[in-house]
Amino acid sequence: MRSRLIFLHAPAVPFLINTWVSGNVAQSLLNTTTWRWGFGIPAIIDPFTTALVFVPLLLGVLRAKRQGHLDHIPTTPQLLSSPKNWLELLIKVDFIGLVLIASSLALILVPLTLGGGNAAKWRTAPVLAPLIVGATVTLPSFIIWEAKFAKHPMLPKKLLRNRHILCGLAIALFSIASSSTQGSYLYFTLVVAFGKSVEAATRVRNITSFVSTIIGIAVGFAVRHFRYLKPFIIAGAVLYIVAFGLLIRYRGGHSVSDFAGLVGGEVVLGVANALIQYPATTALQAVVQHDNMAIVTAMFNACFQVGAAIGSAMAGGIWTNLMPRKLQAGLERAGIAGAEKLALSVYGNPIKFIAQYKVGTPERNAVDGAYRDVQRYICIAGICIAVVLFGFTFGLDNPRLGDEQSNADAEKSDSDDKSIDEKAKVKA
Repeated sequence: MRSRLIFLHAPAVPFLINTWVSGNVAQSLLNTTTWRWGFGIPAIIDPFTTALVFVPLLLGVLRAKRQGHLDHIPTTPQLLSSPKNWLELLIKVDFIGLVLIASSLALILVPLTLGGGNAAKWRTAPVLAPLIVGATVTLPSFIIWEAKFAKHPMLPKKLLRNRHILCGLAIALFSIASSSTQGSYLYFTLVVAFGKSVEAATRVRNITSFVSTIIGIAVGFAVRHFRYLKPFIIAGAVLYIVAFGLLIRYRGGHSVSDFAGLVGGEVVLGVANALIQYPATTALQAVVQHDNMAIVTAMFNACFQVGAAIGSAMAGGIWTNLMPRKLQAGLERAGIAGAEKLALSVYGNPIKFIAQYKVGTPERNAVDGAYRDVQRYICIAGICIAVVLFGFTFGLDNPRLGDEQSNADAEKSDSDDKSIDEKAKVKA
């Protein structure tokens, strides 16, 4: 267990290269072709990179089949050949629970992102109706289904009563929700409010992952020596708050100090991620038996993805509701003719605007101010989430990470200890 944190960082190692290469790739694409190839290139590369995972798995299956280890296991066509097997599969994967939670997240998060703009669409029925249905129907239905009716709930009820596990899942959700708020529109803030090139903006946008990977590997070796995780996680939560303090202060400007302040905030945020996200995963794995390790890991990753969606939705809601108004108000204060039309143009295509209006022009100054103002609100939302995250870190236990695969005493409740004592007394 004490070495697990080191190996959890193995899939993140490519960030050490991608952070610096991605800026050059993005700039070259825009210089020679259109942004659509930004989606086309991964579609070509992914089949080759995933083959590095798929081929070893396939070879492992063929090897096990030759050795007779799979003789008692039915094949996929056999499993899906009858309605009974289909029903059993749907029950075991908790299909109804998956549909309810997916529907809840879609109905709640998508309207938060799409609503807003000049027309304040979030006040209209097409946006309000999904929000109400998601919050009052599908989400409560999911909770009731998982608590009362699911034969194979997503997380066993015994684990849901464990404070350490619940706090760990909350840390997964709130850490990425906080981080996602500031990162959702950081690229456009860098290009517009800081006046950076596509190459520089792309690199700074990814620098958090770069720092997180380097520091995370170092933390992994430190944990292997110290064997405890909770102090690192609490320190990471503190650094989240510090990072957002810097990002609120340095949210725009064309001076070297303004840009350095932003980069400093992103670096601190990367250190905070290294101290929280993978250590929190290891902390969850340390308190369960090996049989439940995959379950808690999957739940952690699920909460992580949900948190990312929540953070992006919050940032999207703030952006779509405030940016058009801030742009128009700033342009009107600067005395720019046709402020409303220009504000809509900037909101729809900021890259085109900065190509036409250089730094120092009245129009650019007004737009820069609007971007700084909106980014401030987004970072305030992020620091509020970070404060909640800080509170949950104190709910974690602090298990000692040993040399074995899992803790032999994991998942043992107080009642289990009492029953063991009673049996010992009876034998005595």
